Amino acid sequence: IQGKCRGRGLGTAMIGRAIRQTRANGFEQLELGVFEDNQAAIHVYEKLGFPVIPTGAEPRHDIIQAVTFGKPEGVVAFCEGIQQAAPVDGYVTPEPWDMPGYDAPVIMAAGAFVSGSSIELSADGPIKPPYVVYFQGGLTWQHGKLGIMKTLQKLVEKEIILKDFGRRNL
Repeated sequence: IQGKCRGRGLGTAMIGRAIRQTRANGFEQLELGVFEDNQAAIHVYEKLGFPVIPTGAEPRHDIIQAVTFGKPEGVVAFCEGIQQAAPVDGYVTPEPWDMPGYDAPVIMAAGAFVSGSSIELSADGPIKPPYVVYFQGGLTWQHGKLGIMKTLQKLVEKEIILKDFGRRNL
């Protein structure tokens, strides 16, 4: 479907209508953003040897990035880093807990819902093999980059990756 719609002016028409409606309702600014930080996340975590889905070679169809750590400490450290990058509740330490509807404890990190969106910087994952965390990048490149940097800092602190960013034997 995506290929069939390209080049037909649909995106241009949608943006044009959004601009007209924005102006008609008295707004002076319309903001459009893209999720560039997922590519950076893919590159860094793949380089460290962690399997990611989708890989850097696959086409993207979503804003979710799955990173497999192979052990629970990786999932927890990753979520701690994302939480520290949050402008709201960045001081909170996320912990796995038995959430209703899940068959294993789940850890969730968020606190970035400052632009009114539920897709801002966050991460979550079940604490069970293969120990995968699901990462949603920030609405801006800068916030996504901060999240990536904080996850790397936590992974180093917990000695899941070495200070020179080499992967430890898991």
